[in-house]
Amino acid sequence: MKHLIILLAALGIALPLHSAPAAAPRPNIIFILADDLGFEALGCYGGKEFKGLGPVRTPNLDAMAASGMKFKECFSCPVCSPARSEALTGKYNFRVGFPRIMGKPGVVEQLDFKAHPTVALRLKEAGYVTAIVGKWHLGPPCTKGKEPEIIPQSAETDTDYAHPRACGFDRQCLFTGGHLSTYGEPKPGKYTPELLQKWALHFITSRKGKAEPFFLYYPHRRCIPRRSTRRTRWGKTTRRISPTSSSIWTNRSVKFWPS
Repeated sequence: MKHLIILLAALGIALPLHSAPAAAPRPNIIFILADDLGFEALGCYGGKEFKGLGPVRTPNLDAMAASGMKFKECFSCPVCSPARSEALTGKYNFRVGFPRIMGKPGVVEQLDFKAHPTVALRLKEAGYVTAIVGKWHLGPPCTKGKEPEIIPQSAETDTDYAHPRACGFDRQCLFTGGHLSTYGEPKPGKYTPELLQKWALHFITSRKGKAEPFFLYYPHRRCIPRRSTRRTRWGKTTRRISPTSSSIWTNRSVKFWPS
C-alpha cells in the first residue's frame, strides 16, 4: 500500500506535464426561500402541530432533509427584507442596511449592490445564468413602496425591474403586491403563486442541454404551513397553493439537469 501511494503521487505530479486536468463540473443551483418559516412548522425538525392550524404535514421537505443535509445550528433573521439581504450578500442584515423590513425607520431604500455584491453577481462572473422568481423586497420593486402593485399575468412572461437586474439577475418574474387581495383570482392559470411556480419550472426546463450552469433564486411570498383550503372573497373554497402542496414539490417528472 505504501508503494501504491507513492506511485499515485508521482503520477499526480507527472500528469500536468502532459495534459491539463479536467475542470470540476459546476452544479446548477436552486435556492428556495420561504417567508417567515420556523423550524416548528417542519416535520423534519420535530414539528407536530402549528398554532392551531392542525398537524404539520411536510412529507416532501422531510424527504429532502432525510436524503440531503439538514442544519441543526444556524443564525437567521426570519422576516422579509433582513432574511433576503443576508441570503444574497452573506452578511449580517444590519451591515447592509436592513435591520428591519423595508419602509421602516433606519432601513435603506434599496440594497447597495456595489458595496455589497450579491451571490448572483458572483455567479455571473463565474459563467452562470441567473434568475429570480417571487418576492424581491430589497428595494424597488417592493411590497410597501411608491410603485404600483404589479401582478405577473403569465408564467411565460418576464418582468423587467432595474434593481434586481443590477443585482445580478439575468431573468426575473417578480410579484410586487403586498397582500392576499392582490394575488389574483384563485383559479388555475390566474393565481399568482401558481404562475410564479410555473415560471420557475419553465426556466428550469429551458436550461436543459445548455452549456452554462444556472442559479435560480426562488424567494416565496407565502410562508408555510397553511390550511389546505380557505374561504375566498369570491365565496368559494379552494385549495391553497403552498410550497408543500404545489407542483414544484410534488411533480416527480421534473428533473434538474447537470450543466
